[in-house]
Amino acid sequence: MKISDSRLWGIDQPKIALLIFLGLTLFFVWGNVRVEKGGILDEDVILWEGDPMRQMDRYVQSKVIEGFEGREFIPFILNSGIRSLEDLRRILHFTESAKTTFGESIVSLAEAPAYQDTGETLRDDPYITASEVAHPDFDLREWQKKVAADLGVYGLLVGRDFSWTAVIRYLPPGYDEITEFRRTVEFLEGRTIP
Repeated sequence: MKISDSRLWGIDQPKIALLIFLGLTLFFVWGNVRVEKGGILDEDVILWEGDPMRQMDRYVQSKVIEGFEGREFIPFILNSGIRSLEDLRRILHFTESAKTTFGESIVSLAEAPAYQDTGETLRDDPYITASEVAHPDFDLREWQKKVAADLGVYGLLVGRDFSWTAVIRYLPPGYDEITEFRRTVEFLEGRTIP
């Protein structure tokens, strides 16, 4: 018999093996009773006060009372590009569907204002409107030039080569991940998830 072979030792010394097993079991039961209840990601899991991520998060949270809503978002990327009026209609329809499902927390080219100074007023119509895409004299090339001139949307809500566009949904403060995940999947798949 080899000294390192614990199976054979356990067979030869069953009473000692049983005592060791019971001792370990009692030790782990005692440890489970003694440990504080909770999950690994409970309220304040970072114990080091000087942690840079913790300090940055607290700084951002302190700005909420000043009106800053540093919220998370889900981008829906429509990757068929913008090559025709039909593509603009599709973006408009997708944005309207998202607003119907999720409320006013949607940002897209159909929501972002295309500021234009008329000399008398400052127009803030979105880049894509129902009346604009229905107009027979709509010039897609001119529209693309106007979008490319606005760095607030160009490269962020639409690709620099107009090969994709984004419809962004901002998540509500203190959201539940599972609930929002299911709402998002239900919206994308067009069916109810029990």
